[in-house]
Amino acid sequence: MKKYTPCHHWIVIENDRCVRVGISKKLADELGQIVFVDLPPLHSVHKQGFDIVVLESMKAAIDLEAPLSGKVIAVNSALKDAPEKVFLDPENEGWLYCLELSDSRELDKLAPA
Repeated sequence: MKKYTPCHHWIVIENDRCVRVGISKKLADELGQIVFVDLPPLHSVHKQGFDIVVLESMKAAIDLEAPLSGKVIAVNSALKDAPEKVFLDPENEGWLYCLELSDSRELDKLAPA
């Protein structure tokens, strides 16, 4: 099941404790061609609402906040050599990272796709 945040993240629930995170097509279109992605380190722990990723495009650089609290258990390492995937396919191949949730109740506040 896919859900969205007010900040244009999408979340796909992989299982009851793990989610895959990316940005919406709308945000990707606003940013334009992505030229650099700074992903969080594996096993780093983040709180909802705090910066976790930096995206740089030809138009701007933005910090993305963690949509949920948890530990980073996977990152899309393909973005290191091909950051444009975030712009070209933001809701599939351009995913950013996976979190192991520390509080699954935070999911209840997100809107379904």
